[in-house]
Amino acid sequence: MNCATAPGSKPTRSIERDLPLGAKSFRHGQWAVATFLFGNGVSLIGNTLLLVALPWFVLETTGSAGRTGLIGMMSALPALASGMLGGVLVDRLGGRRMSVVADVISGIAVLLIPLIHQTIGLNFVGLMVLVFAGAAFDVPGVTGRRLLLPGLASGANIRDEAVTSAYETMQGAAFVIGPALAGLLITWIGTANLLWVTAASFGVSALCIGLFSPSGKHIPDPDGPQAATGAIVELRAGLRYLRADSLLLSLAIGLTFMNFLFTPFWTVVLPVQIDDRFGDASRFGLMLTSLGVGTLAGGLVYGAVGHRFRRRRREIFLVAVASFAAMVWIMTAGAPPLAMYGLALAVGFIGGPVNPMLVNVRMERIPEALRGRVFATFSGLAGAAIPLGMVSAGWLLEATGDRTGLLAIAVIATVFLIGLWLAKPLLEMNDESIEIVDFSPYREPLAHRSRQTGSESN
Repeated sequence: MNCATAPGSKPTRSIERDLPLGAKSFRHGQWAVATFLFGNGVSLIGNTLLLVALPWFVLETTGSAGRTGLIGMMSALPALASGMLGGVLVDRLGGRRMSVVADVISGIAVLLIPLIHQTIGLNFVGLMVLVFAGAAFDVPGVTGRRLLLPGLASGANIRDEAVTSAYETMQGAAFVIGPALAGLLITWIGTANLLWVTAASFGVSALCIGLFSPSGKHIPDPDGPQAATGAIVELRAGLRYLRADSLLLSLAIGLTFMNFLFTPFWTVVLPVQIDDRFGDASRFGLMLTSLGVGTLAGGLVYGAVGHRFRRRRREIFLVAVASFAAMVWIMTAGAPPLAMYGLALAVGFIGGPVNPMLVNVRMERIPEALRGRVFATFSGLAGAAIPLGMVSAGWLLEATGDRTGLLAIAVIATVFLIGLWLAKPLLEMNDESIEIVDFSPYREPLAHRSRQTGSESN
């Protein structure tokens, strides 16, 4: 891809912004943003409903905790493979089509669970297959939606930070709403019927994004190098670009380790600690709710003022990691319940800007022709680290005991923070946008970085 910009000017975008027929009738970019966020929110709530409904369904139908764990493993298994290979699909189909395909496949897979169960009967192997199929395109679907963000922001004349923040913080909002809603619906209509509702949520998302969002598909430069053909060649091109950019590679490694350490803390270590100290599951729920509320608030604040801190993004990232390490150290001293809720709220608020901010950093550095592959590789690596981290956390607690295990996690988080602080590539997070001057999928990319010292661009 060949691009040329005048010194000091903002990089141009070549994202296809033509809206489909449904959106053209409204002629308002704001409508496209609103329907995109609504559809994405419905899909995220569907995912959180499924997070509760699936294990409950397994327990109701089998009574086996071991089989419940196997279902959780089947939902996590596709992350790495679908992330890396699915990225090629995202670049070929475009963000909108990939998002719709992912929602449709997830919806059909979830729909078949209660349908088969209530008609001819569903055995456990069949359930595992359906759960695997439903999760197979989750990472490409998320990647596809992220690729729509620049076009949505441009079409609505909104800052990138605002749209990205609204998108990323919806995960926190869904995490606050979904589990509680799932508990109420299971009591009211039953688990199998809740699965019907979940399947319908994916259908609503597919319609909203499919009808009103921009395509999110890169338009190749006719004067640039010919695009690579063949999935393997295209996949290698994305991996080469990731390896050649020291900041992107450092972020990929860092985010993978964060998912390995942070997510298992909240889902494995914390419930064990709370059960050991208080024996009350409601305290665990309040901790997660506090975390979700803080994350939502922090993300919204970043969306409003984040553009003013583009030269402080590295510091925001490091402070967020430091807040997690500090929380774990305080918990090793036996913090009371109210202090623990406050810690979770603070960690969520301080860390709320991290996801939308890092999405913006990657958008600035990755050429449009490779965004699907590189973003999906990030998501695939991070997703694959979660089940490994869960197994490791469980083994650590069993081998060392709850208190010693928590102390070990605090030490690991601190060492990780020091490593991030010493990582020189992270200094480039505070740079202005990068313009890709020359790239061919058959050779190493050449990126010219310009560190501007003038005023920040909006």
